[in-house]
Amino acid sequence: YQPVKPFLNQIDGIKTKADVMKMIAYLRSNAIASPLINVGVRQDARLAYKYIVGISQGGISLPDRDYYLKDDARSKNVRLALKKYIVGLFTLTGTKLAEAEKNADEILKMETSIASAQLSRVAMRDPVKMYNKMAVGELVSKSPHLGWPSFFEEMGYTSAVDSVVVSQPAFVSFTDSLLENVALMDWKTYLQWNVLRDNSGSLSSKFVNANFEFNKVLTGQK
Repeated sequence: YQPVKPFLNQIDGIKTKADVMKMIAYLRSNAIASPLINVGVRQDARLAYKYIVGISQGGISLPDRDYYLKDDARSKNVRLALKKYIVGLFTLTGTKLAEAEKNADEILKMETSIASAQLSRVAMRDPVKMYNKMAVGELVSKSPHLGWPSFFEEMGYTSAVDSVVVSQPAFVSFTDSLLENVALMDWKTYLQWNVLRDNSGSLSSKFVNANFEFNKVLTGQK
């Protein structure tokens, strides 16, 4: 795991909640990991000749919110496999088993909370509902703890960002409260998990094998 160790150490050195958002922007802008929320430049759906910053829900390891919220046998099995996967990747970095299991419990708790705040796939089929253009000032007032000006700067948006399109405004508000209510140590664990998860297929064979075994359960492959 040496290629990602510097990023894990950086996360471990986070001192404040503001640093959490700066780290999220850093990880996203450098294609290291994609935690919590999706932010990127895209075509403006109502002004196709222009580009605009788009913000949408994200932050979970499984493909859809329903994997966390349903109690059918398959969903439960996938969640168990995800917990095993989390424990496995952390122990491969030298984390003791008891701590790795605690990390897995915290990550699943956080991701379940995030999934509960997300819109369903059916709800997201409505393009009108998904288009919520607002000035950056309004975005900041609705989610003051997320530090958007610093976030955009860390993302490398050197041109002035005056407006954005938010696909799920309620999710952004939820994210703002989540940042405040979750302990800093748990944020560190969550961010480290995102780095390990998003890079496991490119690390040493033990990481690759753990990734493969998890995806077998997720996809139903034998």
